[in-house]
Amino acid sequence: MTYPRIHLWRKPLIAGQPTQGNFMIESAPNIMRHLYVKCLELPWLNNARGKSCIPPGGKGEEKVYRLKYTFSPKYNRKMWLVDGVEGRSGVRIHSGNFAGIDEADSEGCLLPCLDWADIDKDGDLDGVSSRTAVQRLESELRRFEETGVDFVVRNG
Repeated sequence: MTYPRIHLWRKPLIAGQPTQGNFMIESAPNIMRHLYVKCLELPWLNNARGKSCIPPGGKGEEKVYRLKYTFSPKYNRKMWLVDGVEGRSGVRIHSGNFAGIDEADSEGCLLPCLDWADIDKDGDLDGVSSRTAVQRLESELRRFEETGVDFVVRNG
């Protein structure tokens, strides 16, 4: 296993609700630092392309992907890709506020944010200050642009 690794520690999944998590960096075995960036994803819908968060490991288990800094034809720029998501492609990290079933800025991507709140009063938690959160996360990831970095997802 190589270090450092980026972690996304998710709260327990709630059916029909956006998936919430927090980004951390593991610099050595079990040496973690909070990045003070939260995350919002679509609800878990059995990995349905464009409708679901990325697959979790089992409760308390880790699922390891790879973050790569690649060109996105959709966004016409380089950005972070979550590589190795079974049955999916184009899973990016980008700004956005909404990840509910009825309203979403995501088609299966990860939306960094600084906090969660029900911005539009629809009963779903939304991401707050997403652009600032993306900048903060990208600043931490900049040193991995050439090499990529392991990305560990853990569900609560």
